[in-house]
Amino acid sequence: NIGGAGCTHSIINYPRLLAEGFDGYARRIATRGRTARTAEQRSFYRALRHTLTAIMAFHRRCVARLAAVKDDDPARRRLLAALKKVPRRPAESFYEALVAFNFLWYLDGGDSIGRFDRFLGPYFERDRADGTLAEPDAKALLAAQWANVDACDGWHLILGGAEPGGSGYGRLTELCLETLRPFRRPNAGIRVDPSMPTRCWDLIFDSWQSGGGTPALYNEPAYLAQIPKRTGIRGADRRRFAFGGCTELMFEGCSNVGSIDGGINLLEIFEDALRRHLPGCR
Repeated sequence: NIGGAGCTHSIINYPRLLAEGFDGYARRIATRGRTARTAEQRSFYRALRHTLTAIMAFHRRCVARLAAVKDDDPARRRLLAALKKVPRRPAESFYEALVAFNFLWYLDGGDSIGRFDRFLGPYFERDRADGTLAEPDAKALLAAQWANVDACDGWHLILGGAEPGGSGYGRLTELCLETLRPFRRPNAGIRVDPSMPTRCWDLIFDSWQSGGGTPALYNEPAYLAQIPKRTGIRGADRRRFAFGGCTELMFEGCSNVGSIDGGINLLEIFEDALRRHLPGCR
């Protein structure tokens, strides 16, 4: 018998949520709902609308709870200002994107993160270029992020990898490798491609030398070659691969892996075999 005592792992579509916000999702659901052709489709989009309405109500309660705390803590005021905007509306800075990510990650039960440096990289690079984000501040935010993940027993995070026409290893990748070192969680890995800079290798070896077991190494060319053969996923979608839980192969925004969603009752199977094959056995 298959039980249901375990859990599933998923990686939600962080890039889209950070770029569109809940308001963008609501507009897309409304448009799809109006053009739905079958009762089943209309029911599906109605359920999505109700779910999003509930999430947005929860977001308003979180903002109200934070606003009710009367103090002059600058960090709290900064967090409240960001949370009033995101993830309802699109993030426009690294800090806003990080706040939006955290809200969504908590909402998802502290599950797997996916390609963290990939979806936060554009916000980081833009803020760094215009001088609104100093690296010491970015490192402090990242360290706080990993402390949250560790405290919540969060799951997997993947870094790096090549991108069509360029490298997926940026300065944010390096800062993540530097700041992840002291933490037990997340279970971090890095997609290794021939284009990976020497600096990343140095940071990986430094992390291992410090006694940490992360990041694990994932051979990106091998995965990209085997994914179409093993899963049927081709083209650009195969580059969305990440990992859930321990190391289950997943795709950002597309996967829900029930690796520990059930159990086999071995005693019941054994008893049934005895009764069928040994007549008179009680």
